[in-house]
Amino acid sequence: MDDIGTTSSHKKGKPRSFWNHREKVFLITTMKDFRASFYNECEKKILSAFLGTDLRASPHIDSKIKMLRKQYNTLQDMLNISGFGWDGEQKMVLVDSDDVWQNYVRDRATGELAENPTDAVAAMEKEDANATTEEGEQSPVE
Repeated sequence: MDDIGTTSSHKKGKPRSFWNHREKVFLITTMKDFRASFYNECEKKILSAFLGTDLRASPHIDSKIKMLRKQYNTLQDMLNISGFGWDGEQKMVLVDSDDVWQNYVRDRATGELAENPTDAVAAMEKEDANATTEEGEQSPVE
């Protein structure tokens, strides 16, 4: 029974698949293999595009992708809440009011070490400030 995936009815009449253990293990293994090769390919392209850079798959690319994923999830979270919107022209999140923002920050705080959107923006700005070349220009990688 564990080797056979099944399908059942799901919302809106779409079939829903259930993954068996072997299928899940195979997917996870494939994703790990893809991740390693993807990061290594990114490293090769960055090294050829930016001669003299010290950016590497680990820890640099890995860390940057984790941060971007976290930021993306935060944006998705905001856009799924009433009171937030997207300005496609300026490519930015819009907030209806200070109350909406304060409620969002308060509701998302999970503890002393939780990073709220304001902290995330400050961290990004600090990271951008640290990512300058010797001539003082913004790094094109950032």
